Amino acid sequence: MTFFRMRPDALRASIEADLSEGLLPACVIGSCGSTNVGAIDPIDELAGICEEFDLWFHVDGAYGGIAGLDPAYTEVTRALNRVDSLTLDPHKWLQAPLDCGALLVRDSRINQANYSLVPDYLASTNDEEGMSPQPWEHMFELTFADRSLKTWASIARLGREGVRKMVINCNNLARLLGERVKEARDLEILSPPSISTVNFRYIPKGTELSDGQLDTLNQKISDAIAHSGEAHIPTTKVNGAVSLAGMFSSL
Repeated sequence: MTFFRMRPDALRASIEADLSEGLLPACVIGSCGSTNVGAIDPIDELAGICEEFDLWFHVDGAYGGIAGLDPAYTEVTRALNRVDSLTLDPHKWLQAPLDCGALLVRDSRINQANYSLVPDYLASTNDEEGMSPQPWEHMFELTFADRSLKTWASIARLGREGVRKMVINCNNLARLLGERVKEARDLEILSPPSISTVNFRYIPKGTELSDGQLDTLNQKISDAIAHSGEAHIPTTKVNGAVSLAGMFSSL
């Protein structure tokens, strides 16, 4: 996908402009499967720039971080092994309950150096009795539910092959929907299909509706489908236009 992605040349220009003004950039945040359009930034090129300027490179892969299980997206996501940190949300594509989220970091010692604050009542000198690593030394939260168990259960239920097939199937469905939208005379693609997301809107033929009227019409379509109880097609905005968002995230 070439739309809605970060441009490496623009990133480099922004970094150099900041440095020339005496500012010190610290972090670049890329995307692997943006929520709105499923866009995947050119991760490998961005990683190279971050290494060149010694910047922390974080990628938001909350939704699309596992897209590389689909051979069609393996190459464009391969460079995720170069990032410093990566967000993953098992409660999205992995079908885990809502509060399951994860942050993967290349060097956990950095998290510990920033977040560790262990009071006497939590201190332990016996590694066999305590948890290793102590989770509260790597994040803001001290008390929380066992979210990792929910994530494990989701993966155990499907297995690696099941997860892979699910991702491929969802991406294929989005691609098929994109083809059908392009064939329809009264539908318009607003963003090219990327991973399991495609954005489109209804434009009735033979009428001349303003952008505002089209926005209202498509929102009403989404509301009517949701109220029917048969399906759910949420709306978002793409380049300012209300879009029907076809998002596939289950078998």
